[in-house]
Amino acid sequence: MVFQGLGLAEIRAGIRDFPVSWFGYFFFPLMISLNIFKELWISRVMQLRGQQIKPSHFSWVNVILQLLLAAVYVLASNACLWLKDLLCGNSPLVLGPWQGGAAELHWMLIAWLGVSSLLLIQASCSELTPALGLIMPIVLLVSTSLTAWSGNPLNALMLSRWTSGAELFMFVWTLIWALLYVLVDSKHGWV
Repeated sequence: MVFQGLGLAEIRAGIRDFPVSWFGYFFFPLMISLNIFKELWISRVMQLRGQQIKPSHFSWVNVILQLLLAAVYVLASNACLWLKDLLCGNSPLVLGPWQGGAAELHWMLIAWLGVSSLLLIQASCSELTPALGLIMPIVLLVSTSLTAWSGNPLNALMLSRWTSGAELFMFVWTLIWALLYVLVDSKHGWV
């Protein structure tokens, strides 16, 4: 139920129930990371310059750290949800052609891509203005939950809006934000 959200047909019908638990699940990792990557840069700038490390290398390390943070968050939270479902005897997850464990693994991939892209969006926007780093993901999550635009890459984060091929779309979306982050961070962070 945490990830169900509102389907596109419900939104078009005028139903506007905001999925608070869904929003909280995807917003919480943003509160964990906040401005940690900029602080990491500030604390290590002299060492990095002294060792002549390229800005883009440091930016790629930050991308890897963000992907790892997202992986740990998704694995830990989904393990807790899976354990709760196991103990309570809830029915297994069905996601398109997948059922049970395969659907859970597929969902974890989608959630990991979603959390990763939101962390990358936050980090990219924080390079411009720290407040924008939180405002932009909030706007994206709220607009995803309340609009019926079928081209929204974050639609796959709601089980009721999942479509075949959404993982590929999420992967490309995350890759674009990773490249944007490296571009912005390597140009903006070494000044």
